[in-house]
Amino acid sequence: MEVVELEELRPGRIARAKVREVASGDTNSLVIKAVPHDSDFAKRRAQFETELNSLRFLNEVCPEIVPILAAWDLEAGILVLEELHGLSLPDLLLGESAATATEGLLAFARVLGRLHRATAGRDQQFYGLRNSIGPVDPLADRFFLRNQDLREMRTESARILSEATLPEWSNAANAEFASVIASLAEPGEFLAFSNGDPCPGNEVLTEDGLVLLDFEVGAFRHALLDTAYFAIPFPNCWCWQRVPDKLTRAMLDAYRAEVANGGVSVDETTFWAEFARCRAAWVVYLVGSRFASGLLVDDRDRDFFTERQRMITVLEQFGAWQPGREAVSTLAEWGSELARELRARWRGLNLAVGPYPAFATTTEI
Repeated sequence: MEVVELEELRPGRIARAKVREVASGDTNSLVIKAVPHDSDFAKRRAQFETELNSLRFLNEVCPEIVPILAAWDLEAGILVLEELHGLSLPDLLLGESAATATEGLLAFARVLGRLHRATAGRDQQFYGLRNSIGPVDPLADRFFLRNQDLREMRTESARILSEATLPEWSNAANAEFASVIASLAEPGEFLAFSNGDPCPGNEVLTEDGLVLLDFEVGAFRHALLDTAYFAIPFPNCWCWQRVPDKLTRAMLDAYRAEVANGGVSVDETTFWAEFARCRAAWVVYLVGSRFASGLLVDDRDRDFFTERQRMITVLEQFGAWQPGREAVSTLAEWGSELARELRARWRGLNLAVGPYPAFATTTEI
């Protein structure tokens, strides 16, 4: 095989290579990801090792929903993947067709269900591969959201809330958060491989179906941490906007049906209680991480929203959500109270957020 063309997509990090089989003359395109030797080298190296192990594992367990891992060089920090062709969810969500965007999100939910169904109970296989690269702590993985320890995020948010004289947690809220931590520590039947950031843009809608991308924070965690993304929605998405409530529920139904296809069935009460706890985990993460980065002092204007808009929306939707609410009812009330206080402090700002453009004409937000 020989390289006939090389194009840098992100200088020093990602390139596209057109290669040719010497014997047959057939050509193919590959994507090369490399760890850049910059100020973030240690972080990027850890992410590389995590993605390499995730792709090795997933290529064995469910190869149809992830890119083919063609080659890698552990010492050099290089991954070589098949290049996939197709649209991504942002293409659909920022488009004009509600029907196309709806089908895309439902396909996404079903594939996430397939991922969890295929990987449940295979944590020893995953960590066996991981230990060949370098040791990690499987238990610690369960508390890390976007490379940040949820327990530390809670401590940080408590400090900031107190200093800013914002609503703090009651003893009942602390007890509910303890139940969240207990669920993450021992997910039981919900333990599965978690992408860690199942966000629009981390997938490709190919002719053969939706393929998941980006496993730099992949690990075995509570599966519903991924599924809770549907209802927040998508807390780390660059094009974040709102999704119609009925579509959120349809995505959750599609996910549950896909998981049940593998014979995994959980009763309604247990599912929604665990879902609510995982959603609460993301809310605590967002409050801790965004407040620690200065959100109370200065807003951040993204392309499609501001961080204060996202914070208000996440807190209010968390406070209003009903299924499983009894498991985190005090935390939900705190979320609503915090949102009201922040609205009062940020009066005069535009805090309204509409739906993704594809759903611009809907009245069901």
